Amino acid sequence: MEGEFCFAIDRGGTFTDIYARCPGDKVRVMKLLSEDPSNYTDAPTEGIRRILEQETGESSPKSKPVETSGIGWIRMGTTVATNALLERKGERMALAITEGFRDLLHIGNQARPNIFDLKILCPDVLYEEVVEVRERVIPRQDTSTEEIAVEQWRVEQGSTGEELLVHEEKVGAIALELGFSHVSLSSHVTPMVKAVPRGFTASSDAYLTPHIKTYLKLDVNTVAAGGGSRLFFRSGMFVVGPDSAGPVCYKKGGPLAVTDANLALGRLMPDYFPKIFGPKENEPLDKKQTMEAFKQVAKEVNAFNSHGSKTISVEEAAMGFIRVANEAMCRPIRALTQAKGHDTSQHVLAVFGGAGGQHACAVARALGMQTVIIHKYAGILSAYGMALADVVQEAQEPCAKEYKREFGFVISNREIHVDDIRIRGIGKSIITEEEAIPQCEREPATETIATGSITAKGDVLIKIEKAKKTMISTEVDAIQLSIFSHRFMSLAEQMGRILQRTSISTNIKERLDFSCALFGPDGGLVSNAPHIPVHLGAMQETVQYQTNINRNERRPVFYVASRGHHADIGGITPGSMPPHSTSIQEEGAVFLSFKLVDQGVFQEEKLKEALMAPGKIPGSSGTRNMKDNLSDLRAQVAANHKAYMSHIQKSAEHGVRDLLKDVGNRVYKKTGATSLHAIDHMDDGSPIELTVDINVEDGTAVFDFG
Repeated sequence: MEGEFCFAIDRGGTFTDIYARCPGDKVRVMKLLSEDPSNYTDAPTEGIRRILEQETGESSPKSKPVETSGIGWIRMGTTVATNALLERKGERMALAITEGFRDLLHIGNQARPNIFDLKILCPDVLYEEVVEVRERVIPRQDTSTEEIAVEQWRVEQGSTGEELLVHEEKVGAIALELGFSHVSLSSHVTPMVKAVPRGFTASSDAYLTPHIKTYLKLDVNTVAAGGGSRLFFRSGMFVVGPDSAGPVCYKKGGPLAVTDANLALGRLMPDYFPKIFGPKENEPLDKKQTMEAFKQVAKEVNAFNSHGSKTISVEEAAMGFIRVANEAMCRPIRALTQAKGHDTSQHVLAVFGGAGGQHACAVARALGMQTVIIHKYAGILSAYGMALADVVQEAQEPCAKEYKREFGFVISNREIHVDDIRIRGIGKSIITEEEAIPQCEREPATETIATGSITAKGDVLIKIEKAKKTMISTEVDAIQLSIFSHRFMSLAEQMGRILQRTSISTNIKERLDFSCALFGPDGGLVSNAPHIPVHLGAMQETVQYQTNINRNERRPVFYVASRGHHADIGGITPGSMPPHSTSIQEEGAVFLSFKLVDQGVFQEEKLKEALMAPGKIPGSSGTRNMKDNLSDLRAQVAANHKAYMSHIQKSAEHGVRDLLKDVGNRVYKKTGATSLHAIDHMDDGSPIELTVDINVEDGTAVFDFG
């Protein structure tokens, strides 16, 4: 594309980044606020207009369309599709589905993404109407090849070799004949097993594709938007995110964010930051407002810690938030590496994003990494990456062939099925490599923890020294408390991912009916991942019971525990939940205290004996699914292997007390009392009644079920 302008644009939630390859291989980069209605209506268009005007010298008024004759290509990552989905502004559509399954996508599966929500809101479906088609996938019998071609039947081969006739292609053809401008066939969009995810994908495609085509006539791939994570001091802890907003220093009335913390500490220099703020888009970051906001936070922290002798300064408050933010950044990295058995210390940390370099060394040190690379275009790397990206075309087909392999542990006589096969074709993108920069004669910049140098291509290379161990005080420290809260939560989350990945049963692998948590030396709950609430509520009692029954053994520093829902463990009915049982033995295997692994050896034979024990009771049976029981228990052992605690528990207490005070005050404003009352009924009409009396002074409550 010599002699033409090529643009790669990443439109994020806060900034729009633009990488432009101009005629003569000149490179231009630009960063604009994504939302600035007083100066332009669309940031990507404005960026293209400005670069064309500056490079060609030809006027390009904002009121007129951009002249595109000199543009070779535009690649853009945008949130247009995401916004259309969230705001329900996609194309009007109908769903055609097999008769009897009209509510399939409304019912969905049993995934519970926000399991602690007290009010579960079922997301609305994307379609307005449902057309039920009287059809089934039927075996091909004596129908000739000619008849199949005429009727437009799609022929597929089943897992046992039979040929099947599929009606979806014909339905799509009829829809196009009727005048529908866009038809999404699930067999084309996502040719794979499992009707629910296939239906969701096809619905999203039908709902969004026409909308995207209206926005640009090009293929769009949504790139995750960045933004300043908000900073809070809440219940004695420093909290970073998950809410995002434009920071205080952007002069748009936003709240404190991570960018403000870096600015307060001098890590962000206004002179080197784009001067695009204020009514005329020519003012720098506002450090004064940022410092005033941090003074208020430091005041709140010191008021909370009024019983202690130590007070914190504005800079210490900002640094505390940065340390917590760094630990929050480490969590997803650990989930992608350590949770899958990869050693982070053997990897290089590649840093990008406007704020990436400000956190790189601390994050690398926390993860045990010794090398950091910061690309010369790190501030606009998503846009630059799109300029380098290859054009990819994928084809996916269902597959019924089988294979056996080891997956965490060996499962004898168990076949593993391949759901689908995906083939990817790549068209290589050719971007001229920029010239190397002259070598510097001076020694590289060095700090006590890192040595930085510039590579020939203009990237920053940082070598991290191993961090020295520091002693952690047992006194309450709000910053350290927040960091350990993240770290313990990360461990519990990693346990959950290992359990899901290595389990076999539908309950655990797909329904995620399990919980993982860490406990203190007394068996008290310290930290848990956001798993099943009913499990977590009972796990503390379970762990404490085990500590009491095994009190003669050496007490560990902490406990890890996982609980999973095993679909069947024997008993008088399949599923081990008989409504008419008269003893717990009739509900399946009973374990008082059973050492599953002893001296590193999995006690399989003893476990089998215990799981089959209910069969000795007349009318009862041992477990009906021994293989899944054993596999899931091995997975739970694997999860447990992954894996100042009293302060964490104390912080949780502060959080609960603050919640009760808040609820009590809100109820008092509405009713003049601090009491809540509710009544519900079971299927047989039996009432369940609850009265909650809240003490708003100390944040306690009495729950009365009488």
